[in-house]
Amino acid sequence: MAEPIRSICILGNGLEAWLTAHVLYKALGGEAVSIHIQPLDSRIHDDCAYTILRPSALVALDQFGLNLQGLLRLPATLPSLGQVLRSASGVDTLLPYGGQGVDWAGTSFHHHWLRARQAGLRHPYFAFSPGYHAMASDRFAPPDRRNAIGPMQHESGLHVSTRELTENLRLNLQANIIVLDPTANCEQADLVIHAPGAPDRNSTLDPVHAGPPKPYAVRVEAGGESRLQIPLRSGWLDLPTPAGPAKRHCGNSPWGEDGLVVGLAAAHLPGLEDRSMDRLLFELETLLELWPRSGVHSAEALEYNRLWAQEADEWTALSALSADQEDQRCQARKAVFRRRGYIEPLESRTITPEDWVEAFIGRGVIPAHYDRLSERLTDPQLKSELQKFTDAVGRTVREFPSFPSYLRAIDRAVGPATDAKTEPSA
Repeated sequence: MAEPIRSICILGNGLEAWLTAHVLYKALGGEAVSIHIQPLDSRIHDDCAYTILRPSALVALDQFGLNLQGLLRLPATLPSLGQVLRSASGVDTLLPYGGQGVDWAGTSFHHHWLRARQAGLRHPYFAFSPGYHAMASDRFAPPDRRNAIGPMQHESGLHVSTRELTENLRLNLQANIIVLDPTANCEQADLVIHAPGAPDRNSTLDPVHAGPPKPYAVRVEAGGESRLQIPLRSGWLDLPTPAGPAKRHCGNSPWGEDGLVVGLAAAHLPGLEDRSMDRLLFELETLLELWPRSGVHSAEALEYNRLWAQEADEWTALSALSADQEDQRCQARKAVFRRRGYIEPLESRTITPEDWVEAFIGRGVIPAHYDRLSERLTDPQLKSELQKFTDAVGRTVREFPSFPSYLRAIDRAVGPATDAKTEPSA
């Protein structure tokens, strides 16, 4: 009988490596498995693509013991309601986290909105969310059943200093994780995980002080390039997001003879930098679901690569839309949506049909026809429901405190964010 896995070696020295170590230790801490980190050099890398934590990432991190309260204690952490997409012409589109509207009469809300729009409605699609109006008015409140509107609930994420989070993980793990010399040999480990972080070590991250922090990040697009401006308690980060088509490690095989490659080195996906944490957590959760029972793990690697490739197909398609690149899956989906407003069911754990609806409408892809099932509501009923929902959104957001007031409330609850230094260059 083959021997079980006794040793894991993680190559890297940034957030990817230390979060991988944390997740594996939390999941396997009761087993006789030693976890080593081998830095690739002497520096601790920032892995700043992980600054944005979407609501889905916060749910997954909480399952591994990194809860909201603990993340808020990090000095630079800032709550977020979503993202602003700023076009090359300077037009802002507010993209709040969470859903928009309510799916009345068994029909998705975007069909009701489209029908009303064709009849003269002037409200943007995203305006049917408290998050949209809170972003526009610099207000904030976390998702809570008290501010839900029927089944509709806005959501919130976080912006974190990746250096602070990495240091927090390192301090908490230092008694349980062995850090090797960069020149050490990891070949004897039963499983090697490559988590080097950003593949381009020469990329820079410059602080941009653009006024007080806001409850959203801004993606600025110009001339085929884009960058993310991300507020923290310590200032604004300006994160260049390289253009170009999506690229995958060894095609569809991140787990090969040399070990498992995770994170940014596994796939370069322009336009999806804000989903980096969701992708990494998907990879780690899939690894744990397929955790090898022995040092011989070719069958587990084969299944991991299949699941990863299936997910990567969806990432690549959405990346093509966000980065304005050619992709057959994306183009086919856009053609159907442009005509009928339809997104087929997806075999994805990290991307939903609603993500595609929001991505298309956010970039001006408006369907020509709405679903006729929307007509289960008469014209007067639809107008009445939209008005009642709009009124409810207005009442809800008026009760939200200003963003500065909410930050002061956080300081009273978990302690002030002191000594938060501006994020250094990577």
